[in-house]
Amino acid sequence: MKMVLDSKSKCSGCGACSHLCPVGAIQMQCDKEGFLYPIIDERICIQCQKCTSICPSLKGRSPAEMQKVFVGRHQNANIVKKSRSGGAFTLLSDLIIQQKGVVYGVIYDDQSHSARYVRADSKSKRDKMRGSKYVEAELKNTYMMVKDDLQNNKVVLFSGTPCHVAGLKAYLSNIDCQNLYTIDILCNSVCSPLILNKYIQLLYKFLENLQKNLIFATKPGADGPVPKNLFILDPAKYIYIFITLYIRAICSINRHAINALTEADIVKVICL
Repeated sequence: MKMVLDSKSKCSGCGACSHLCPVGAIQMQCDKEGFLYPIIDERICIQCQKCTSICPSLKGRSPAEMQKVFVGRHQNANIVKKSRSGGAFTLLSDLIIQQKGVVYGVIYDDQSHSARYVRADSKSKRDKMRGSKYVEAELKNTYMMVKDDLQNNKVVLFSGTPCHVAGLKAYLSNIDCQNLYTIDILCNSVCSPLILNKYIQLLYKFLENLQKNLIFATKPGADGPVPKNLFILDPAKYIYIFITLYIRAICSINRHAINALTEADIVKVICL
């Protein structure tokens, strides 16, 4: 078995190749650091080269032109408090849900200690997507679900990293995406889910009465008193330890290029 690309430093793990392989010869598999990479089963592969032809990392995209820049904050103070920034995601996704559309975004599961993409068709489901998740998220069949919604004439909002937005658009390259809206973030890098999980398990072992839920960042003055047994990843320490040391190879080499090559309709910068 071999990787689709000849180097991990070229692969963002977007999953477009595995979703589009016509014979199912490509599977996303974890390496020893906990990152997913596309692996080809050469016994099944028909050498069609579709995987490399649609790969966003090989397309040679031109730097995105920023059309307009806005600074804003949601008018509802309660929503701002519940958001990691100014509530822009809530505002934009409200507009989609009001049109009976669907929203795709990332939630953090405290039971499995993993981040994953989910689909929401209501505000209550969407609200679980709020907050920062400084770790690589699982896609699974998200691209297929987005495609089905678009083909059923749903308005779709997809919020994710620049690499996952690019992967989604590569997967959807042959269908009408007029009803698709995408948001990404100014992304530094993504942390290894495996390393984060091991770190949390270590904390559970040595810290008594630790709640089994996690907050990646708090907003000064907005979150109220913090329970002593609630596990909060201090952004300064976490970003240095995890997002500097335990990141995807492509992030450490091309992090600035990835942001410049965004394909999203809106790039969101998170500010406290």
